[in-house]
Amino acid sequence: MTVATVRLEEVCEQITDGTHYTPPSQSSGKPFLTVKDMREEGLDFVNCARISQDEFSKAANGGSVPQCGDVLFSKDGTVGKVHVVEDGGEYALLSSIAIIRPEPSKLDSHFLGKILGSPRTLQQAAQMRTGSALRRVILKDLKRIKIPLPPLPEQRRIAAILDKADAVRRKRQQTLDLADQFLRSAFLDLFGDPVTNPKGWQVVEFGDLLADISYGTSKKCVTEREAGMTPILRIPNVLGGEITSDDIKYCMLDDRELAKLQLKDRDLLFVRTNGNPEYIARCAVFDGSGEPIAFASYLIRARLREGAEALPVFLREQVSFSTYRSRLIRETRTTAGNHNISSKGLKRLRLTLPPMIEQERFVRMVATVGKLHECCGSARESEHALLAALTQRAFRGEL
Repeated sequence: MTVATVRLEEVCEQITDGTHYTPPSQSSGKPFLTVKDMREEGLDFVNCARISQDEFSKAANGGSVPQCGDVLFSKDGTVGKVHVVEDGGEYALLSSIAIIRPEPSKLDSHFLGKILGSPRTLQQAAQMRTGSALRRVILKDLKRIKIPLPPLPEQRRIAAILDKADAVRRKRQQTLDLADQFLRSAFLDLFGDPVTNPKGWQVVEFGDLLADISYGTSKKCVTEREAGMTPILRIPNVLGGEITSDDIKYCMLDDRELAKLQLKDRDLLFVRTNGNPEYIARCAVFDGSGEPIAFASYLIRARLREGAEALPVFLREQVSFSTYRSRLIRETRTTAGNHNISSKGLKRLRLTLPPMIEQERFVRMVATVGKLHECCGSARESEHALLAALTQRAFRGEL
């Protein structure tokens, strides 16, 4: 079956965006949502900003309040988030979110949501941009995106099929979230709050456990690797308590620099500076590599001394514990809008030190959850490929 394609504007009553004016925020009032409040599980009305009734009325008069059946699309910041409005809400939107109102006689909202959330849409949007990265989609380009338009009953059938496929992926993510919650609960049960130390564990300064603590290289790194260059870990490579090789860069280090900066198994890496204080001292454990890898100056490497009665994974979990963040923040300094922590600040951190047998018990739990993440990660890649193929077939009328 051949499926006709149309421009998005041809099958929508209107395509607008939220207000270009950011109203003053207050502690209570009507929700005011930005892109960060668009989450996979729905809109976040808990952590969003609030505005007065007068400001909400202005936004409503300006068309910045969605209606039931509208499709929201993030076009600035994190491009490509999608939400289908199931009921009329009393909330306003910032201009970084587009409000797309399909013509009910031509286009099903849930079908449109699947289209806008597909790689196909982002590929079209990227082709309309002149830059190397898709950071923003302007409303004019969004209106011109071409979408498939099967008959309405077929649209609804396709949306239902894709919903079922996507539900599998969501359940897998819920499993991982529950596993992570279990780890946090297990840490609290085994060791207690690391700040109040209710179990009376030995307390030491981090510096007493270290053989070395160092800043990384400040040499400029590049994306394209040349002969003799060394991979360099940067802030984006320290994510979620793990080290990722995504978007890795390279630079030329001489033998002396490489000997000083090469990472070893069990080294701890801390984020040294960031505009967001919540990212300061974000931590991961380096678990070895087949080739020499070094690190950039915005990271700090901490290497435990031989015989230290501490496991790196346990220390990572302790400094990442929610209540411990306030202790970390006290050691930061602000310069030119960036929050920084120094090696001296890290060395001053006071840490609880339970017996090794207890640390080892917890680290085994972490390893088990890590294997679950690894298995789910492999399955997730397969799911994404299958879902993408299923989506393409659906849009070609082959389901």
